Amino acid sequence: MKILVASDIHGNSDKFSKVISFFKDENLDKIIILGDIFNYYQTTSDLEISKMLFSVAPKLEIVRGNCDKDEDEQMMPMGFKTYHIEEINNHKIMFFHGDKYITNDAGCDIFCSGHTHVAKIIKNENKIMINPGSVSRPRDGSIGSFLVIGDKVITIFDLNYRIINESFY
Repeated sequence: MKILVASDIHGNSDKFSKVISFFKDENLDKIIILGDIFNYYQTTSDLEISKMLFSVAPKLEIVRGNCDKDEDEQMMPMGFKTYHIEEINNHKIMFFHGDKYITNDAGCDIFCSGHTHVAKIIKNENKIMINPGSVSRPRDGSIGSFLVIGDKVITIFDLNYRIINESFY
């Protein structure tokens, strides 16, 4: 199984379209959005993002970010989750936005959050912390980024599909 994870789109449909193109071109199994999807006010760019979300709806999970509003759910194929858990290759992965502290790790050993707009992979003893960075407003010097979790490898890509960071788990 391969999962694409993106976060902090903030209404930039041009950059998000690159993420969706990669997802479709690589025929990945699932896409998880870690929140902060739309602008603070509705724009035509938000409508384009909404169409893209609907185009991948059967393979989509969405976690609420700190900028996401209840009314945003009207533009999405599903409602927000507080967090989402997947199991890949005997690893339990918790996906959440990152603006709130989650007290129950549900037995997970990999934690994936957005919010900081900084792409990273951190291994700490028997836990791994990963962040896809931001699609539209990166704070790490990239042009925007997302990550893919494969069966044994986590890869962070920039929006030109170059590998920024990669780690085996």
